[in-house]
Amino acid sequence: MTMTVQVVSPERILWSGEAEMVTARTIEGGDISFQTGHAPFVGALQMGRVTIRPADADPIVFAVHGGFVEVSNDEVSVLSDVSEAADQIDVERAQAALAVAKAALAEDPFDPSAADAVRRAEVRLDGDAWRRVHDVRKAEGRTWLVVDTDAPPTVGAPIGCRIDGQRRLAL
Repeated sequence: MTMTVQVVSPERILWSGEAEMVTARTIEGGDISFQTGHAPFVGALQMGRVTIRPADADPIVFAVHGGFVEVSNDEVSVLSDVSEAADQIDVERAQAALAVAKAALAEDPFDPSAADAVRRAEVRLDGDAWRRVHDVRKAEGRTWLVVDTDAPPTVGAPIGCRIDGQRRLAL
């Protein structure tokens, strides 16, 4: 079963379609996934990745810089002033923005706008990195669950072999 999903910015609808699951990071509760039949929900989004998993297609990832997610009657709306599909991220521009932001933060470690600029650039680069890792896994003909080694361990989290500094579990 699928639900209707939209990713919307003030200018236009960035993506619309049917999906089995949507995962986003909220300010109130961390990462949360929505599937068909989910209870109504409204939450504020943190800067981070939103992953949409269509029924018969590869996952679609957006770098989202805040906003809201609303779930009701098997419809999910992601509303964000700034969001960018992972396959449309200009990596060189994001890397340049990160360098400028880090330099500004080095000059004034208490500058909240510089800290926000660093986080925005990192979110964009994270979205692109996720897309590239997915492309490699797809080319290998395998599915891998990649666990971030910088994240604290989760109770019951699967641990696989270490490859390239990441824990991976073949699925």
